[in-house]
Amino acid sequence: MQQTGYALAFSVGSLLFGLLADGLPIDSVYLLGAFLTLPLIWIGRLTEQSILTASSV
Repeated sequence: MQQTGYALAFSVGSLLFGLLADGLPIDSVYLLGAFLTLPLIWIGRLTEQSILTASSV
């Protein structure tokens, strides 16, 4: 199930990257991706931490 989620996220991300690159300069697309990555990593860590806490109770 987890690998299906990763594959789906990768596919959607690739499609979105391509659509944005068609309309914006590539530097702007990479910069936007970098700014979006940081909060997504933070959210992922919080989610993982809450799952681990819930499973240990």
